[in-house]
Amino acid sequence: MKIFKHKKSGEIATYKDGVLKSSNFCVEIGVEPSNEYWEEINPLLISEDGVNIFEGDRIWYVLPYTYKINTCIASKNTIPKDHNSGNYGNKNFSTKEAAIEYVLMNKPCLSIKEIYPIIGKFNNTTYIDLDKLTAELIKLSKTKSVL
Repeated sequence: MKIFKHKKSGEIATYKDGVLKSSNFCVEIGVEPSNEYWEEINPLLISEDGVNIFEGDRIWYVLPYTYKINTCIASKNTIPKDHNSGNYGNKNFSTKEAAIEYVLMNKPCLSIKEIYPIIGKFNNTTYIDLDKLTAELIKLSKTKSVL
C-alpha cells in the first residue's frame, strides 16, 4: 500500500491494487495516481497503536521509567532517526487516550505490602481462583492515582 497526498487540497489517500481510497472517496483507477496532482508520502513512524504518523501530526509519547505523557508535533527534527529501534524508550501514540491506557496498563503502582493481604485471603485454599484474585487487585489498583 502506498500513501499519497493531493498537492492542492492536502487530502491523504491510499493506493493499493488499482484502488485509490480516502475518507471522501474510493475509486478504481487501475494505475498509480498522477504525480501532477498527487505526491507519494511516507510516514515518519508508525505509532504503538498502529497509526501512520506524518509530519505535522500531533503525537503523544510516554517517557520510560517515569511514565509521564508529553505531546509534540511530529517532524523530522522531533523524531530521532532510530526512534523505532527502541533506543530512546519513548512509546508513541496517535491519541492522548491511547497514551493514558498504556500508562494504566504498564505503570507499576502497587507495593508488596498492599498485595500481601489480598494474597493472604487465598492462603488456606488448595487452589487460587485467578479471577477473584485479579478482581481484588484491580479493585485495589483503582484506588491509586497513576497519572
